[in-house]
Amino acid sequence: MQNRKVVALVCVLLGAGVALAPAFGQSGPTVFVSSFTGEQILKIDGTTGQTTAIFTGSPGFRPEDIAVGPDNKVYVCDPSNNRIIRMNQNGSSVETVFGLGSPLLRPEGPRFNGFGDLLVNTQGSTHSGIWKFPNVANIPTGGIMPTPQNVLSAAATGSSGGEGLAFANNGDLLIVDASNDRVRRSFDPGFTVVDTIIPITSGLDDPTGIARDSGDSTDTLGRIYVANGGSANKIVRCNGDGTECVTFANFGPSNRPFYIEIALNNTLFVATSDLTLQNGKLWKVDTSVPSLPATPTLVKALPKRKGKFPPAIGLALAATSRSITLPFNPTLTTQTFDFGGFLWEMSSEVTGPCTATITAVQRTPESVQTDLLPNFPTATALKFKGEGGFVIEFNGSKPACFTGATSFYTAAYIANALSLNPRMIHDYANLLELFRYDPISELPGDPGLGTNSPPNWSPFVLVDQAVDAGQAAFFCGFESPLNPDGSSTFNSGKTIPVKFRLSSVSGCTSDFVTDAQALISVVKLFDPFGNVDYERKVADPSGSSNTPPLFRNGGSVYIYDLQLTGYTPGTYQISVVFLTNNTTVQTIRFNVVD
Repeated sequence: MQNRKVVALVCVLLGAGVALAPAFGQSGPTVFVSSFTGEQILKIDGTTGQTTAIFTGSPGFRPEDIAVGPDNKVYVCDPSNNRIIRMNQNGSSVETVFGLGSPLLRPEGPRFNGFGDLLVNTQGSTHSGIWKFPNVANIPTGGIMPTPQNVLSAAATGSSGGEGLAFANNGDLLIVDASNDRVRRSFDPGFTVVDTIIPITSGLDDPTGIARDSGDSTDTLGRIYVANGGSANKIVRCNGDGTECVTFANFGPSNRPFYIEIALNNTLFVATSDLTLQNGKLWKVDTSVPSLPATPTLVKALPKRKGKFPPAIGLALAATSRSITLPFNPTLTTQTFDFGGFLWEMSSEVTGPCTATITAVQRTPESVQTDLLPNFPTATALKFKGEGGFVIEFNGSKPACFTGATSFYTAAYIANALSLNPRMIHDYANLLELFRYDPISELPGDPGLGTNSPPNWSPFVLVDQAVDAGQAAFFCGFESPLNPDGSSTFNSGKTIPVKFRLSSVSGCTSDFVTDAQALISVVKLFDPFGNVDYERKVADPSGSSNTPPLFRNGGSVYIYDLQLTGYTPGTYQISVVFLTNNTTVQTIRFNVVD
């Protein structure tokens, strides 16, 4: 690591029937810390400080920064020995991901993207830029490890002394350039363009670790945190665009912050050491404090090893969670649960004061696929770019004061480019209701339908039902009897065929796609007088040709025979959910009269 050889002056650093990921509460989250000269990887409870050494290396093992992958394994950079190892969270099944024999030397700052690729920086005189291990999180124990690829050169990231990495919510890569006291940014997709997002004039001094919170509706990229040693042991926090940098927390002369990580609930964890590479400590800092600088809380001083107190250099977090509880009452019947970068809106008829809680949980993609998507063999759970490849699962419990069949409206909004799937990109300024937050435990059923049945509340997860991997399909528009302008009017009780086509060519002149799976969802929007009268409807089919809520394919056209029995006069909206490379939800309105 840059400047670590200068002694005494500078000691240079992510359901049903399954157990949920470690979360905040009576214990947790789980933090993994590298004991640099102690030759150990420690597992520390982030609340109680309870500590276990899960792995002890041979003499000369010098673990620095760590990452927990979307496979739930712990990846450890050992730059002194030019290698990366990984292990299970109990320290078992240890294997080498990368060793000598490549231009990649002194790996540091490991970080996973949403595809399961491991990216690492390099440091010192051997600094060669950013390297990527493609798909490594999806390679089982004992599998053949991928050859690292040089993604960005040292010239692009900093002349020497590269350190930590982080991803913004939109997928841009943030790179600590320790030798020039700045943070560089490489733009997604492709990482071909690099600029400086946080310059030395922002107060950086010998920076090492970097992290980014999940943001909110005012800063959807997520605020950036940078650990600094040098003349001031502090954390600097900047807006997601690198502006308005301030001192977020001070650690004093004897505690230099090295690498940092931030949990899903935006609690920042920090590993520190003193100037003699001893007295390692784990801290946490509340990022929601109203005034700065914030006061760090000591979680754990590292235990003595071989007669000394070793430094804490790297750290990683196991999958975490975040719960939001908001009040409801007869005059406050709609609340927005802002998880930062994605919003969850809930509305209900309420008989009295009460609260509702929604919890976002990081899960491994494999566990979601296995436990929550058994009925959709072609489905995948979408991952978020800024969360290290984990899938976000939403869980909720229904308050007793919520009433009526329309009590739970699953209106979920996605912020700028959070999802890996470009079809899910929508801007905060233009909220769009997405019915893809489905009650997986109740499928088949109306996507997003909320009733009095508790299983419709937990769990929810964003699902991608692809036509075929890499296959593009274009929506060709709704067909008669639905008018494209939404002016169609039908009598209550009538059956209407909802029809559309998909094509693999733009313009829909030929090459119709026949192997997609499409779902239907219906809501009432307005009464006959134009007043809001929101009611989720069960999409009952007429006859047995449709399995609710699935469209059938009649040759080149998709058809759902929607029965309007029980539909009172007003304006309704049909949403067709099919996931191809260029759309997620298509909607059309129609009117019902007696």
